[in-house]
Order: sequence, then structure tokens, then C-alpha cells
Amino acid sequence: NYISRRDRVDKTINARRSEVFPKYAAERPGVITMGEHGLFGQEDYVNLRKASEEIYNHKGIVWQQVISLRQTDAERLGYNNAGAWKSLIRRHLNEIAEAHRIDIDNIRWYAAFHNKDHHPHIHMLVYSASGGGFLTTHGIEQMKSCMVREICRAYSWFYD
Repeated sequence: NYISRRDRVDKTINARRSEVFPKYAAERPGVITMGEHGLFGQEDYVNLRKASEEIYNHKGIVWQQVISLRQTDAERLGYNNAGAWKSLIRRHLNEIAEAHRIDIDNIRWYAAFHNKDHHPHIHMLVYSASGGGFLTTHGIEQMKSCMVREICRAYSWFYD
């Protein structure tokens, strides 16, 4: 409380960050665009301006997450394109919601795929329309576990 409210503290930094992040994820160099920009979500088309305003005006927590693979692994496992990542998130939305303690009807998310040479990755934003939710270390491990299982499902030796 002291740190966040004392004199000379920029109290708008979180608001500015949430406003800038969707644009950063959707338009930065290396993003794979799908139309005008690279942002995708639950809907097939994402209006970048609307998504940015929605996130900017959101009163709850907006989690910003990066999920990354090495280039060789992404190519070998088929995660070197935005479609694979979008499908992965959509298939595991229940687990992502559970990990964040968000009711499935209230979860909102956006992501963008960046095809960087050494580590293709997605930037993902997750939040609750109701303003609730929280993420623990256990929740992070739950999410990692379901994603790793899915990404590596073709390699059953991985779990032996």
C-alpha cells in the first residue's frame, strides 16, 4: 500500500500497460498476422481496438502469459503456426479457466503468435468478465501440465 500510493508513483502504469499490451502482441515484429493483425481469441475475428478498450476498462486482473518452445521442438511438434496455438488454447480453455479460478462462462482471452527464430511463442491475456479469479503456483503448474501433455502427446515416451 505504501509503495503504490506514495508521492511521485505513476498510478496509471497498470492502465497504460493493459492498453498497450494487446497492440504490442498483435502488431510487433515477428507476429504472424491473420488479416489486419495477429491477435486471436475465442472468436475467429478479433477487433483489435475493441479488445484493447475492453482490457483497458477491465477492473480486475489481466494475466499476461508467454508460452514458448524451442524452434526445433515447435517445428517437430507442429507448433510453428498460429492455428496450432489457437486450437491448443481452445481445446484446453476449461483447464485454463480452472487454473485461474475463473468460471468458464466468464473467461476471456486473447493471444498472438510470434514466430521468433529461436523460440516461437504466444503472448496470452487471460481475465474474468466478472472481475474475479486468481492464479496460484498450483494453477500455473496445472496449466503447464495440460499444455505439455497436449503438445507432446505424439511422444508417449515423454511420460514413461
